[in-house]
Amino acid sequence: MTGGHLHILMAAGVFLAASVALVYFVCRSQLFAATLVLLMFLLTDAIRDQFSLSVTVSGFRVSAVDIFCTVLIVIAAFRSVTVGVDNALLGIGWALALLLVFHAARGVADFGFQTAVNSVRPWLYFLAPLLFASTVPVPWGNRVWRLIACTGLVLVVVSVPYFFADGIHPASRLVVRNGHLISDRPVTASGALVILMTVVLLLASRRLSPRARIFWAAVAVADIIALEQRTVWVASLAIGLVGFVAWSRRRLPQDERLVSGATGVLLITAPIALFGFFADKSFRASLAETTAKNSTFSWRTQSWQELVSSHHSALDIASGGPAGASWARAVNGILVTQAPHDAFVEAFLRFGVPGVALFGGLLIALWSRRTALGASNVLPASAVGLILIAQVVFSVTYTLGPVQGLILGIFISTLSLERAKARYRVPARGQDGRAGHIAMGHQ
Repeated sequence: MTGGHLHILMAAGVFLAASVALVYFVCRSQLFAATLVLLMFLLTDAIRDQFSLSVTVSGFRVSAVDIFCTVLIVIAAFRSVTVGVDNALLGIGWALALLLVFHAARGVADFGFQTAVNSVRPWLYFLAPLLFASTVPVPWGNRVWRLIACTGLVLVVVSVPYFFADGIHPASRLVVRNGHLISDRPVTASGALVILMTVVLLLASRRLSPRARIFWAAVAVADIIALEQRTVWVASLAIGLVGFVAWSRRRLPQDERLVSGATGVLLITAPIALFGFFADKSFRASLAETTAKNSTFSWRTQSWQELVSSHHSALDIASGGPAGASWARAVNGILVTQAPHDAFVEAFLRFGVPGVALFGGLLIALWSRRTALGASNVLPASAVGLILIAQVVFSVTYTLGPVQGLILGIFISTLSLERAKARYRVPARGQDGRAGHIAMGHQ
């Protein structure tokens, strides 16, 4: 036996042992699985200086996230086969997964296994936590929301040393790190979205005092502003306006003076906040860049138009293209091969119109059930709605990541378990053995 063969056998043995251990612990504790999702997100996606967590064997790259997501999908498939799929939302998730498998199989046939796997990783990382979280046998409980909120706060803390080291510059500014030009923003857009989710969770929490909630939410909002992830700026503005209107309508019959006072404070402080924002040249330059002729958003809209117009055959519309197919297009006279930076456009390119319909339908269906989710005490219905709005806005310029898949899966699981509980009249019990009462705030 040659040394190369021995190396492959050893790697295969380690892979098998790690997979068996992972399956055991993930099956024993869904909270452990959620913790791993969040930890791997922090290490590999959320922070600018990322860890690869991958090895290359015989020219094929395998990452720890690949193995973990495969385990999650296998467990979710086993549970779905043994229990059945009686929830339309879970059915949508599996339909997207089947489209992804078909898309990957076409890519393997046309471009090879490694190219196809590299192409489908973003959607695999999104769908695996979603499907796993959707098929858990017991309610998630409130601890998973605390974990997500803690993840956002960790990102806030991590970004502070970077700001001191690099300063705050316009979003398009690059800094030199280890001889390479890299983004000035220490936390990625996906990480900034998790920080925004943390703001929603903090304000919905009943475990913290009102003063503590407002303080930590304000710190997180300040970090979002400093990170200059402009899509998250837009998402923050959207959920801020919607959230304030929803709160005002809910509290107006109870305390008209409180609502009037809060509205007055907002009208007074908003101009001051805007003045302070525009007084900073970095923030002003970042905002101005979005409206420039060759802005990032202009680049993206032209890119989307080119991609959609060049993929209009009957086969493209019905089933999309194979994994690994080129997305080359000319934008402002420059050849670009990057991903389209839009979840809906990317769903169309990969899966055709059915993929867009399924992805959009999942978000719309959850939005329509936000009141039911609020009634089941997952989160207040208003908080569920704000999270979904932020995800939709974010999807316009990025694809959703593993944490967002986990959140959507928690929503789907809650609806499934509530339906089963209503059918059999069996009291649901949380992971810690107590009744599945969620301590995050009530409406």
